[in-house]
Amino acid sequence: MECSTEEIVAILGHELGHWQLNHTVKGFLVQNLLILLGLKGFSMFLHDSDMYSSFGFTDHAVVIGLNLFSHIMSPLGSVLGFCLNATTRKFEFEADAFAVDLGKGSELKAGLLKISISNLASFDVDPLFHMFHHSHPTILERLRTMDARMSAIDKRSN
Repeated sequence: MECSTEEIVAILGHELGHWQLNHTVKGFLVQNLLILLGLKGFSMFLHDSDMYSSFGFTDHAVVIGLNLFSHIMSPLGSVLGFCLNATTRKFEFEADAFAVDLGKGSELKAGLLKISISNLASFDVDPLFHMFHHSHPTILERLRTMDARMSAIDKRSN
């Protein structure tokens, strides 16, 4: 299923929304901050003799330290992943709203539906699973949100 020119323009409007709202820069900064904090934490963890001995190791090999650090930090990684996914979903709604405000709501909805169908996206996703594992809102959430925004715009203009 191919998108029409108007649908592609609407999708580009969505992508311009990401640019206008600085989503890429914000995501880049957050990701790099997390990397720096992880490296700092690992460097502090790497030379902690008590940590190695508490797990029964006498050798302070980097591989052992990295493995222990990754296991200990795993729960924090899950929480951070949840927060990052929630933020990304928020950014998607904001970019959709940007395209709707440009007057491209109907075309964006049609284009996103075509993309979802061609990518075999699931339309019925468990909400709890979705919150933890998906970085984008479901297509149904996006369509409902765009409909509500388009309705609000229509009411204001009348």
